[in-house]
Amino acid sequence: MVKLPVTEVLGAIDAALTQHQRAILVAPPGAGKTTQVPLHLLQQLADQDPHGSSRILLLEPRRLAVKNTAEFLSQQIAEKPGGRIGYRMRQDNQVGKHTRLEIITEGVLLRLLQTDPSLEGVHTIIFDEFHERSLAADLGLSLCLQSNALFRDADPVNLLIMSATLETDKLAQYLDPVPVIVSEGRQFPISYHYLAATPEPRQRLQVWAQSVAQALADQAGNILVFIPGQADIHRLHQELRHLEGNSLSIYPLYGKLTLAEQRQAISAPQAGQRKVVLATNIAETSLTIDGIGCVIDSGLHKQALFEAGSGLTRLHTRMISAASATQRAGRAGRLQAGHCYRQWSETQQQALAQQSQAAIKNSDLSSLVLQLLACGYSHMDELDWLDTPSAGAWQQAVGLLEQLQAVTPLEHGLALTAHGQRLAASGIEPRLAQVLISGIDLGQLGTTCQLISQLEQPQRQAKADISEALLQPLSQAQQRLATQLQQRAKRLPYSNSKHHKDDHWLATALARAWPDRIGQKQNQQADKVNYKLANGRGVQLLWPSRAAAPDYLVVVNTFAMAQQSRDQISSYLGLSLANIEHAIPHLIEDSAVCQWNKQTDRLDVFQARRLNQLLLQQGQSRQVADQAKTQAVCDYLADTGLAALNWSSPVSQWLARLHLLYSHANAHEQPWPDLSQQWLTEHVEAWLGPYLNGINSAKQLAKLDLLDILQNQLSFAQQQDMKRLVPSRVQVPSGNSHSIDYSQQPPVLAVKLQELFGMQETPKVAYNVNLQVHLLSPAGRPLAISQDLAYFWRNAYQEVKKEMKGRYPKHPWPDDPLSALATAKTKKRLGQGH
Repeated sequence: MVKLPVTEVLGAIDAALTQHQRAILVAPPGAGKTTQVPLHLLQQLADQDPHGSSRILLLEPRRLAVKNTAEFLSQQIAEKPGGRIGYRMRQDNQVGKHTRLEIITEGVLLRLLQTDPSLEGVHTIIFDEFHERSLAADLGLSLCLQSNALFRDADPVNLLIMSATLETDKLAQYLDPVPVIVSEGRQFPISYHYLAATPEPRQRLQVWAQSVAQALADQAGNILVFIPGQADIHRLHQELRHLEGNSLSIYPLYGKLTLAEQRQAISAPQAGQRKVVLATNIAETSLTIDGIGCVIDSGLHKQALFEAGSGLTRLHTRMISAASATQRAGRAGRLQAGHCYRQWSETQQQALAQQSQAAIKNSDLSSLVLQLLACGYSHMDELDWLDTPSAGAWQQAVGLLEQLQAVTPLEHGLALTAHGQRLAASGIEPRLAQVLISGIDLGQLGTTCQLISQLEQPQRQAKADISEALLQPLSQAQQRLATQLQQRAKRLPYSNSKHHKDDHWLATALARAWPDRIGQKQNQQADKVNYKLANGRGVQLLWPSRAAAPDYLVVVNTFAMAQQSRDQISSYLGLSLANIEHAIPHLIEDSAVCQWNKQTDRLDVFQARRLNQLLLQQGQSRQVADQAKTQAVCDYLADTGLAALNWSSPVSQWLARLHLLYSHANAHEQPWPDLSQQWLTEHVEAWLGPYLNGINSAKQLAKLDLLDILQNQLSFAQQQDMKRLVPSRVQVPSGNSHSIDYSQQPPVLAVKLQELFGMQETPKVAYNVNLQVHLLSPAGRPLAISQDLAYFWRNAYQEVKKEMKGRYPKHPWPDDPLSALATAKTKKRLGQGH
């Protein structure tokens, strides 16, 4: 057996698992953690229990890694897979009666936990490449910890978490107490080559092709090129076609290739040949590619990000983390000193995030929720999580599963329905599982499996219209997947419901799987059509045909285009209204609708059929309760800030008087209601609702006696106190009564100066609030403003008299205004006794 660095810490791993039943192993690529640790633990298990049946499970994140690891480890003990070492993954397994080390995918562990939550017969579980933090790995670890706590307290399953990065503080705290064991890597020196500047997106392909050509000229050996996605790989491959020949082969490597195609990419080339492998981040860890001495790293990867607002998961091209950059570069230094051509600048390198974000933070959680419920749990709170799912993402997932009729509510949490159990048993994500189950029940199993294979592994240049795409021949990979799906479908539980063959099965299956993405045509332009989805989002379909686009469709996939506000539809099926009503009657709501029409300024009442945000049909309404009409009018008024009501000057003054009382009342005085504009808007139904019976138009709203309605919010005693404390008018010494303007603070009394002769005290309102007196000239123009009349008479009057007596000689300007007769008349009229 080859001596690798990780062998130095095997004793520490044994001690940690013996004492704590859990351990974290940090070992960089090349240390031998995937190849040496499982074999060591297998030997330890055989020594301790030579005739037992307990086994070790080694989790790998990718199918190719599962098969390759099983074959390599079997070779080390001179066996083939299926002996003491085997593997198990979806639709492919080699496990025998003597197998004690199983290499499995993360999905297999979840299915095992569903059928046997106690993990009977499992001695140790090894989580390899845990730093990738997939949803299945996070859920699997949480479930294993819970299994130990509930079922294996006396004999817990050993848990070994293996990671290629040193950022383990959070994981160690989560698993505490747990030893963290660090192994050195086997790494030869690597020379790094950076670009002067990070290329713009439109320049990337050309820059990458130039770097490959340069590396082929400058370096010996095979080259691994990290490219963000499948389409980018094919485009770059086309750019490099002229380099291929007898001495150079170029291979793609990404997850949707067949296992045979993937193995061809990672195997050693023939003697005298060189190889260039164009790979996604599938080659970052867990796979060994023979003979790599040079890495060209685009620094990019495709990240699936779930957007709660749209309910869509989109692939975004993002910069990798510093940890991923280190992992990728390490591929060049496993066998000899190597080179890494980084397709970004040294400045950009300093700005990279240290770690990638866990999938649980930015993914659609519907599969996770479905699998968790399938394990017998009812809520996420029942598990201890390394990163707890956000409440919003959890609820979004639950909402989808409710639409799929997969879950039913409990007092606290959820349970799977019989249909939900069938979805979970399928082993594929919920929407595709819904398509599969619908196809089975509608008598279209074979064609449905072909459809799912096309949706899971779309061909380049596939037709956007799914009904046309189904007519295209399947690729080998699609045919293989379709066959596997058919085999799996035969093992699914049968439905108790009777189903009949459906001529519109395709529309039914897709509408049931994507009910939130059923779209209704809004408008059709020259070459595109705008649709509104049931979830409220807007999308656009490129439509070069002169024929009318479908009124309804179901959108399976979209993509974003630069400088476009709407997502573009890339995969869809046209629907009729009858298709929708047949497929998802449980989601269609019939109701009488009352809503304000802002164009006609009237209340519209009609019968509506709705699918979430879509109005499918409307017609003559049946009898609608007065309460519903009142609520619709109140909603309109609240939305528009009560602008439709007649806020006359008397109404505004009355509200200002009340507000003065409300704001100046002390604790010992009677409380006054807060009828501020904000309160009235927020509680419109409470104070105005009783007066809206029969109100159907803006004209009728404007005719409401708003003053009387507002006064009725006060008791009779309050109304009398209001008249006394904040009178609308006040009598002055001249005998005349003048209105008070309460819209200003403090309230204003505007009166001619001569009418106030003899008034020493400033008039007060409310709870001792002085009015602001505007003393006017005989012509009604302001001469002075005062809140202290006694002070004005003593200190300011004589100056006003001096200036105004000559201008208004016909009016009295006595030397002693406090003893003079108050009047609004001229001196002549006073003398005449008028």
